[in-house]
Amino acid sequence: MSGLSLAAFAALTVRATAQNPAAGNADADTRLIAAAKRFIPEVQQVYGVPGIEMAVARHGRVIWQEGFGYADLARRTPMTAETVFRTGSMGKTYTATAVMQLVEQAVLALDTPINSYLRAGEAPFEVTNPLGSREITIRDLMTHRSGLTSDAAGSELDPPAPLA
Repeated sequence: MSGLSLAAFAALTVRATAQNPAAGNADADTRLIAAAKRFIPEVQQVYGVPGIEMAVARHGRVIWQEGFGYADLARRTPMTAETVFRTGSMGKTYTATAVMQLVEQAVLALDTPINSYLRAGEAPFEVTNPLGSREITIRDLMTHRSGLTSDAAGSELDPPAPLA
């Protein structure tokens, strides 16, 4: 199994559990966790990864989370389920999934200007398109073509300034 990436392992696991209706039971969850616990140290060794934090959510809740290896290799600080670190681009996947779920529920529409949603809130505000007069849509945000820069709020490494 060492030739597989962690993502491939996760995909295979999801596929296997989707094909098995009984996979929602505790026994299937136990087998999944045991397989992950065997596989993760192998990934660490093959790819030279000093630490991994893993969580598995199923049935609408977190069924397991654990840290492997080191959060700080030089200090030999163990990685734990409570270790906090930057997640990089993982948030894009979570955000896109949540947005598309809201689209499926007809709460949001991809081609509706974002200001129609922003004006309706308790603290309404507007976003101006820096590249022209056309209003920015949710689809624009999701495909990174809104014209907004990565540090539009001036908060790349600092907490953002208050909106009001």
